[in-house]
Amino acid sequence: MRSVLVTLLLFVFSSVTSFTISPLVTEPRQSNRLSSPISSIRTNKSILCASPATIEKKDVSKKKDVKKKSENSNSKGWAVRLFNDPMNKREFVARCLTEVCNLSDGKAYQVMMQAHQNGIAVIGLYHLEMAELYKDQLRERGLAIDMIPVDDA
Repeated sequence: MRSVLVTLLLFVFSSVTSFTISPLVTEPRQSNRLSSPISSIRTNKSILCASPATIEKKDVSKKKDVKKKSENSNSKGWAVRLFNDPMNKREFVARCLTEVCNLSDGKAYQVMMQAHQNGIAVIGLYHLEMAELYKDQLRERGLAIDMIPVDDA
């Protein structure tokens, strides 16, 4: 164990600067232990160690991230719309609007009834990310949803 530590220390120290070192003679082997190549060094040969090569950093030019702007960068928001469909019950639609869009029970009922009577209703006006989130979650529940920029509505 001592010889492993000595060899490790010599390796670490030799990587800092270059100089000549000679390994230490190890303790005699015990018959019940397996020998390792490191513990079998018993000579006084000199070892010349060179300093490690330096790694040069590549000249990396930082590119500015160009984010895609939304279709209408000057848009006032996005309208998430609900369409009437004969597949879903009115109570289910109102519950989905309450759970996903955080509408009150009364507001969810009004939006659902407007979609039921007129065929379409605006759930709300949201930023792009929130509108996409609500649209995706409501579509996963089986509702007929789309979103449009407010300027085009």
